Amino acid sequence: MRSKRDLIVARYLLDALAESERGNFARAEKAMATAHQLSPEYYEVYRVEAAVQAREKNYPAAISSYEAALELEPSSAKVRYAFGYFQLISLNDPEAALVQFREGLKIEPDNIDLCLDCVRALLYSKQFEEARGAIDRLLKKAPTFRSFTHRIKLADLNLQYFLRKADSEAVFGGVLHTILADLETLLSEFKRVPREWVDDRMKLRLTKAIPIARKCVREIGTNDEHARAENILQQLYELQPEASTLFPKGVRQGSVVRFFPSKGFGFISTDDGKELFFGLDAMRTKSEWKSVVQGIQVEYQLGKNKKGPCAVGVRIRKIVPGIVSPSAI
Repeated sequence: MRSKRDLIVARYLLDALAESERGNFARAEKAMATAHQLSPEYYEVYRVEAAVQAREKNYPAAISSYEAALELEPSSAKVRYAFGYFQLISLNDPEAALVQFREGLKIEPDNIDLCLDCVRALLYSKQFEEARGAIDRLLKKAPTFRSFTHRIKLADLNLQYFLRKADSEAVFGGVLHTILADLETLLSEFKRVPREWVDDRMKLRLTKAIPIARKCVREIGTNDEHARAENILQQLYELQPEASTLFPKGVRQGSVVRFFPSKGFGFISTDDGKELFFGLDAMRTKSEWKSVVQGIQVEYQLGKNKKGPCAVGVRIRKIVPGIVSPSAI
């Protein structure tokens, strides 16, 4: 605080924040107007005004208010952090957020909130190497953190690193053994987190890893890589049993041995040499039906119709080289 007048201003700023949190934006704006009249050149007025405008989703106005606050007090790490957090969460702009976080860290290099959200922005922007270095430095300092909230947030960011890196590798065609290594480390790091720290966000990391692991299982790799992928998937299901309803475990593989596109059905050869009926309605994605040909590899789940077992949730796994779909001729 700069003066006794600032104490009065602070009261109006707190009122504005409280009213905006309740959704009473007219009252919040009235309190802000009084604060502006009392202290038109106090940077905190503009910082709080930006927070109120952000809650109102008036993002252009919030940007202008944050910029005004920085013009009045460019050396405020508090404003830098608030502006960066707004850019990261409300605007989904991690690159712009990093600019503010880095400037804030020049002012207060030991500010834990700035350090943690700087890491988050690095992960969001896929700057994994820099994020890993920052996380490792923070992990060494973690025992000195006064707040358990900060320790929990760091543990979650560490999990996010391996999840986001594995996901990025999977999306952009990364090397299978690298993806598997990241998922294995995700599991080992999760198991090291004290049970009382584990919250819904951390559990969500495991749930989001399941489709990545499933994709690894479907990849054509070595026997060792396939076994590792299966083991990872099994561990994820054991740690997150409720995820089985979102990502069913019973996915099998086979190939189409007979196909009658004009009649709208075909048969899949199973691992034990049997044949399973499937029709157009069994396709997980109907648009893939036109690409189905005899010999194509698919994944499916075991279902049942009036005549007995059948394949459901059918999805093309890999086009057999040399086979051309009739639709492409």
